[in-house]
Amino acid sequence: LAQDKVDSFALSIFESIRSLPEYTTDDVSTDVFIKSSEWAEKVRELSSNVVSEAKSLDELIGSLPGIDMTEAKQLNKLNELSEETECLNVKLKEKVKEAEDRAALADDALDTIY
Repeated sequence: LAQDKVDSFALSIFESIRSLPEYTTDDVSTDVFIKSSEWAEKVRELSSNVVSEAKSLDELIGSLPGIDMTEAKQLNKLNELSEETECLNVKLKEKVKEAEDRAALADDALDTIY
């Protein structure tokens, strides 16, 4: 999710820069004032988009669990969660086996009826 946000941020910047009108004053027939004010407006829009995306990314990073923990504490927490997941996985396998055994018993009981 965070990588998607970073990618989106980079793409947004790239697309915004790409959409900027060409800014040249070489053409004498072009009204430089209008052209420069259009360009300035696009730059303001780009700046606004970049700031908005950056704030959104900061909020996402701030909402991540463990952001206030040291790296060592984060690793300990990951290890704890990994052990908990392993334990739950074992219990799940036991329950699946139990359900399969009961289903087999039910099938046997139904076979004797028919």
